[in-house]
Amino acid sequence: MKTQNKIKLNSYRRVGATACMLISLSIGNAQAQLEDGLLSYWDFENTFDDVAGDFSVDSAVADNGVGGTGVTFQPDGLLGVFGNFERTGLGTQNLVVVPDSEDLDASGESITVSAWCLVDLFNQNWQSIIVHGEGDDWRLARRQGEQGVSYAGGGGTEDAPGANITPVISDGEWHHVVGITENGVSTRIWIDGVLIATNSGNIIIDDNGSDNLFIGGNPQADMDLPGADQFRPWNGGIDDLALWNRPLAPFEIQQLFEAGQNGISLSTILDADDADDDGLPDAFEIVNDLDPNDDGSIDINNGPLGDPDGDSLDNLGEFNNNTDPQDADTDDDFSDDPEELANETDPNLPDTDGDTLLDGHETNTGVFVSETDTGTDPLLVDTDGDGFNDDIEVEAGSEPNDITDVPVFVDTLPITDDFEDNSLNLLIWDTLAGTVSQNGSNTLFGGSVEEVEGCVQFEERGYLFTATEFDPEVVGGLEITGEMSFQNGTDVFSILTRATPESLPNFGEAISGVQFILDLNRDQIVIQARNGDHTIVNTVVTGTIDFMVGVFYTFQVIDDGAGALSLVVAERDNPDNTISATAELTADTSDVNHVIFYNREAAGRMSSLHEVSLAVAPAAPGDAIEIVDCSFDPAAGADGSFTITWTSQETVTYSINGSTDLVDFGISVATGIDGEAGTTTLTFENPDPAADSLFFQVSDE
Repeated sequence: MKTQNKIKLNSYRRVGATACMLISLSIGNAQAQLEDGLLSYWDFENTFDDVAGDFSVDSAVADNGVGGTGVTFQPDGLLGVFGNFERTGLGTQNLVVVPDSEDLDASGESITVSAWCLVDLFNQNWQSIIVHGEGDDWRLARRQGEQGVSYAGGGGTEDAPGANITPVISDGEWHHVVGITENGVSTRIWIDGVLIATNSGNIIIDDNGSDNLFIGGNPQADMDLPGADQFRPWNGGIDDLALWNRPLAPFEIQQLFEAGQNGISLSTILDADDADDDGLPDAFEIVNDLDPNDDGSIDINNGPLGDPDGDSLDNLGEFNNNTDPQDADTDDDFSDDPEELANETDPNLPDTDGDTLLDGHETNTGVFVSETDTGTDPLLVDTDGDGFNDDIEVEAGSEPNDITDVPVFVDTLPITDDFEDNSLNLLIWDTLAGTVSQNGSNTLFGGSVEEVEGCVQFEERGYLFTATEFDPEVVGGLEITGEMSFQNGTDVFSILTRATPESLPNFGEAISGVQFILDLNRDQIVIQARNGDHTIVNTVVTGTIDFMVGVFYTFQVIDDGAGALSLVVAERDNPDNTISATAELTADTSDVNHVIFYNREAAGRMSSLHEVSLAVAPAAPGDAIEIVDCSFDPAAGADGSFTITWTSQETVTYSINGSTDLVDFGISVATGIDGEAGTTTLTFENPDPAADSLFFQVSDE
């Protein structure tokens, strides 16, 4: 096993350790994987031929007869020769028509569209990379007048709305774009190996009747535009354009992106040529710094095929297991490739069982020693079967190998979470997700909650709530602060106190609680009750706010436990764009007191919570500690005893000092007194029996 000389990973995105590893994956048995379901592939190597299918294009129709100069081929692209769709002037266009392509309409089926594209300047809305039609058909194109691209595939949905969400691609650099429709499930768009957005729901592609497929243009565009401009022509390069009749897996998309960055095209991945007949495809040898013309018979390394990384797997063994021949630990999880094969863990995944603990740290001894020697099973997320994943137990300090030792939920304030580890802390949070009906109709919206990239992302009514309850009346009031952003132009974000984590059957709204609402639709905030058990009066709103998609907003919610409610929201980078509301709660019969965050239902609506803190509400101005009772019992002990009662808050600690002159309170009576909700009472011996009079002072620590 390796020495522990790497940075410990609490969680991570599974994007692989190195480009070399990912490329070797692509060119190993992923060759067969990427051939599976491949419908069409245009590599633009000086031809419009469909490398994978029968959908070829006659160069005579490359300009569609509109007077353009046609697509040209340029040799200095990311992957060699590429199709140059750059326009030569207004009224010209360079698009490619694939006639009689009804077999590519994907009607009622899944589809993946992958392309590399290059553009210096967008000059028209909805400029298209590849399009089969509009409406319920599918297309990959510039999103309206923004600087990025979007994918529509069933229902006319656009997966990446908003200039602040869609990455800018009009920068003269090559970008990899993938659009996916998983029939009846969702549409997804990936840009440069990263999932940008998902639209969930019963999404089904329905052919609009077009038999033509357009590359670099749109068959149903704005017919009011003159001449060629009606086709919304692309204005740049397109290369390695491929279609599959299935949704590609995330690792396959990542492989295509990483390979392209290293100049490896899909055709190279699919090429199985083996010049030296050593069982290793030439492409595998090239990208892994091996000689494709040397079968290794005179190699001085360990074995006839060589073992450059010295891990006892020769190059053929590395190829057959999709591992990196130049790295003994392909996935950098502190477990070398042969060790992982013997343990049946995946040498290409640093965390085979998905519990965020590295395979090499899960030593499977049954005894926890440290965070890098957990003793847990790398093939089980919950080794001891106590209902808590191994990583949660390691973080909480309970024994992950002992079913009788379980973690303790966080039940004290303050709580702060910046959501930076890409895995929800289940000692603090719980989630509620699924599908809800719209007003009793048959339309369902699927809610989801996921911590990723430094935020919690809510989609279509997902709930995030505290695993334990915090009653504002008991803890002395709640203050909830944080940052959030809207990722859809019709969303509403809610924060609730005194709430039950259950949803109503219609719309999925919470069934109880005090609700603090940020409404993007109406540029307003609202404080309201979720049921008849709460009465809210005297709501006062001050200021106005302009909510925008992709902008960060800070918020402060206060439910002081005594009936005072407030919500303050401000644009993080523009404090003048702010609004506040106050209200009074005059009745409360709530029996359950979780804090809940959720967004609005309906397809495509999405919000993000970027950080959050829960604390005891600060005392209101003038709300000082008050001694409400003080008595002396001379019969208690030799010198008697005092009993003092004062106003207090739970989770606050107090101290008592005494004085004989009301000036110097230097007599220490008691410290570290845990406060109780409402009032706290303490009895103590007379600290100075010789004094004629004593004065006492109570302070919070």
